Amino acid sequence: MEEPVRKSIQLDLGVISVLEAGPETGMPVVFIHGVPTGAELWRDVLKRAGVAGYRAYAPDMPGYGQTRLHHGGDYSLSGAAECIATWMQAQDIAPAMMVAHDIGGGALQILAARYPELVDQMVFSNAIVGDSWPVTPVKILIWIARMGLLPMVGASGFYRFEPYLNHSLKRTFFNPALASRKYFRERIFFDTKMTAPEGRNAFAAHLKSLHNSQTLAVEQELSDLDVPVLLLWGRNDPFQPWDGPGERLKRIFSHADTQFLDKAGHFLMLDQPDAYAESLLRWLSDETEKSVPGL
Repeated sequence: MEEPVRKSIQLDLGVISVLEAGPETGMPVVFIHGVPTGAELWRDVLKRAGVAGYRAYAPDMPGYGQTRLHHGGDYSLSGAAECIATWMQAQDIAPAMMVAHDIGGGALQILAARYPELVDQMVFSNAIVGDSWPVTPVKILIWIARMGLLPMVGASGFYRFEPYLNHSLKRTFFNPALASRKYFRERIFFDTKMTAPEGRNAFAAHLKSLHNSQTLAVEQELSDLDVPVLLLWGRNDPFQPWDGPGERLKRIFSHADTQFLDKAGHFLMLDQPDAYAESLLRWLSDETEKSVPGL
C-alpha cells in the first residue's frame, strides 16, 4: 500500500496540513483526529481507504501537526470546524463522508450544524458530545497551558516521564503496551506539539481555547441533520465510554447505525486497526450503494 502524501494548503486563515491517499477521482472521505493526536492517527486507515478507491484526507486541526494559523487565529473547536470547512470549500471536497474521533467529533458536530451541505455521511468513534469533556488528563493539560507552562514542559521533555499523564495514555488502550510503541508516541501523540517551539505555542493556544460550551451550543441542532450516521465504538474506553457519550449520540441521531469493537479502547483504530478499517469501509460502501440508483 502506498503511503499517504502530506500537502500544505494556503488559506486566508493560515496553512492547513493534510495527509492524502487514494485516487484523485475517488469519493472523498475526511478523517478528523482528536486530542492529543493529529492527522498521523489515521495513516493506516487512510492507506486502506485509498486501496478501496476512496480519496481519503486527514487534516491536522489547528494546534496540531503542521497546521499553522496566522497570528490571532481561532484555535478552538469552533475554529477547527471553520478551518476544515474553509479548506473543503477551497479544494472542492464536498459533500464528503466525514469520520471523527474524540474532540474531532466535536469539531465535526459544529461543522455539520453550520455547513450541512458539506456533509454526506458521518461516523463518530468514541467521540465527545455536549459536556462529556474535557476528561481529567485533558483538564490537566489545559491548566498547564493556561498557566503558561506548556512550552517549558515540552522543551524539558518532562512529559515523556510524567507518571500520571503516561498512566492515562496507557489507559486509553485496551493493550497498554501499545502506548509505549515509539511510532505512536513520537509521530501521533507528541510530534511537533511537544518537540518544536512553534508547535508547542500552537498546541498551548489550542488547549487554552477549549471549552465544552461550543459543543453544548450545537447539540440541539444535530438531530435535524438528515444524513446517515454510524457510531463505531470501542467497548473498553474509560474516557468516552458508550455508556455516556455513545448513548447520548444515539439519542441525538436516533436513526444511527451502531457497531462495537471488542478489545478496543479509546484509540480503537490503533488497538484494532484491521477490524476498525473493515467495519468503517464496509459501512461506507453500503451507504454509498443505497444513495446511488442502480448500484
